[in-house]
Amino acid sequence: SPQYLVAQNKMEEAEKALAEVYREGVKERMEELIKERDFINSQGKVKFIELFTRKYRRALAVCVVMLSLQQISGLNIVMVFAKAIFADGIDENSKTPHYYSIALAAVFHASSYSLFYFLKRFSRRNLMVYGTLALGIVELLFGIISKAASPSSFGSKIFMILWPIPFVLSTGTLPNIMVSETLPEIGCSVCLLANWIWGFLTVQFFPNLTDAMGINGTFILIGSICVVSSVYFYFEAVETKGRNKTEILQQYNGTLKKNK
Repeated sequence: SPQYLVAQNKMEEAEKALAEVYREGVKERMEELIKERDFINSQGKVKFIELFTRKYRRALAVCVVMLSLQQISGLNIVMVFAKAIFADGIDENSKTPHYYSIALAAVFHASSYSLFYFLKRFSRRNLMVYGTLALGIVELLFGIISKAASPSSFGSKIFMILWPIPFVLSTGTLPNIMVSETLPEIGCSVCLLANWIWGFLTVQFFPNLTDAMGINGTFILIGSICVVSSVYFYFEAVETKGRNKTEILQQYNGTLKKNK
């Protein structure tokens, strides 16, 4: 990758690799990679305990919440239990849940392609904040309508079919990008550990939650968590697009100069 080539001081090869991907701004991207390399070299190997110092603490907290929310907001829940979610309130011999699942997959696929446009046009922070809010609202509407009307109503299922759109544009992909742009390797590992733990917990206990609260009640809970998280990101998350790790961490720990 260009990042690896820059780390190995193979600048010409790195620039050629970037030129194969980007039509414009190759020089600027090279400068960003060089700054990031110099920053990593200046830091040396960051120890686990250092993540809890002022330099990394706030950034670590935000990144852990981001990657945890990726699972809590429904990644594995929807992927593993989609058929059960769509079959709620529908006759077990009906093929309708299968059609709903196909529609969900199609929307997920289309949403993934739209990500490139949105990443280029909008800031990562705004996508994370407002995308998570939209995701929470979609989940709340799914839960509320299916609870107030009927679990079998198309009015509730449509919100689950549209679920991938705000998910892909927020918690589905942005945490992976923003965490790697913010933290050193040990910090990324901690966040990834949190992600896998929550992935296990959500799949393990989703059936128990639905038994206790119903599928609609469970998604009302998940949607509420997303809405609260969007508020948290609004006040705590910082922009990472087009910035090196030094600037990102300085803004997190309050040492970034105002002229930057």
